[in-house]
Amino acid sequence: MAESGTAESKKRRAWLLPIVALALLAGVGLLAYDAWQRWRADRLLEATEKEKVAVLAKEVARGQRLRQELASLKDPVCRPDERLMLDGQVILPPRKGGADGSTTAKQSEHRQSATPPKPKKEPAPAAPAVGAGAGPMSKPALAELLERATALVLAPQQQAGRLGTGSGFFIDAKHLVTNRHVIEGARDGSIMVTSRALGRLHRASIVAVTRSSNTGSDDFALLRLATGDAPGTLALGDSVSKLSPIVAAGFPGAVIRGDPSFRRLLGGDIAAAPDLNVTSGAVQSLRDSGAGVPLIVHTASVIQGNSGGPLVDECGRVVGVNTFISVDQKQSARISYSLRTSSLQRFLANQPARFIRDERACTPS
Repeated sequence: MAESGTAESKKRRAWLLPIVALALLAGVGLLAYDAWQRWRADRLLEATEKEKVAVLAKEVARGQRLRQELASLKDPVCRPDERLMLDGQVILPPRKGGADGSTTAKQSEHRQSATPPKPKKEPAPAAPAVGAGAGPMSKPALAELLERATALVLAPQQQAGRLGTGSGFFIDAKHLVTNRHVIEGARDGSIMVTSRALGRLHRASIVAVTRSSNTGSDDFALLRLATGDAPGTLALGDSVSKLSPIVAAGFPGAVIRGDPSFRRLLGGDIAAAPDLNVTSGAVQSLRDSGAGVPLIVHTASVIQGNSGGPLVDECGRVVGVNTFISVDQKQSARISYSLRTSSLQRFLANQPARFIRDERACTPS
């Protein structure tokens, strides 16, 4: 019996040893697998972190480029850091030239270089429309007209990375009007215009500019599209009186900087254009500047970037060109000024643009 028990014990030990060995191997395998999983998780986490860092770096770089592009608009041609103080008020744009309003040698040189030889004279402007009066347009129709006829004006500056911006409006299929100070300093006379109605960015050339862009003086520039035609035009009128309703259209820099379409335009998408901004108000007063230029003082909100844009009556005729503002810091007041179209028509009289004059009063039919 003893020998039989010993034999059974040996058999059990013979089976037990492989089982124990397998259990040990399984344990080692589990430990190894767990260690591999942790190593793999660490590597995946590390790779994910690297990807996140790379994506973040790309976003930071993109943000820096965008800030640099948008920073160019913080220093447009009319710069707030060159404020002109007159009787406790800040006048924008700043006065250029001497204290007496004379043009400096540098300005004279720019004027000569910026004004190309006059092209062949085109037919004279159309005769003024006459009649009992023109009827006011509906708000949707007026907004659509301004959308078609108003454009954003871009003037890359001599200083790298700087971009002057302003507004302009078409007076015929090829020509648009803006302020001289909007396109002053343009690198090699390089001007570009765009709008959603135009559909893409177009080059434009400088046809003529006024003698000066001093505050209160005639401040006009006539541009010509190098390609394409204007999707809409505005007639010029000068029938305006106090309390007349008016609308200002343009591309104020503080607004378009937040427009995704404008950012795409700065990023190289030539088919992108910011949305046109329109504000309404009324005529406050009609007076002359110190230089004898007729002005419209009005309540429609305009800021930097609106320069060169149209001020229209309810019939859609341009009665003024938005040009500068006056800021009373003590009273926190801002006054908007437009140059009346009577001055603009004198400027255009000897230019090759064929514009329409409509001197009828804007009265309900």
